[in-house]
Amino acid sequence: MDCQIFHVPYKKSFRWKWRHVAPDGRVKESRETYALYYECVTAARKNGYQPQIKCR
Repeated sequence: MDCQIFHVPYKKSFRWKWRHVAPDGRVKESRETYALYYECVTAARKNGYQPQIKCR
């Protein structure tokens, strides 16, 4: 299952979260935030999701 990695405000900086949107519109999002992008990717994979990296 695919998921997206995104940043959220945290104090005067930001942290990372992952989110999966199911075909029926249900959203599963990480409860925790992660200081490092890599930590977020690892957590998403541990939960059965595959982060998608979008290049611009």
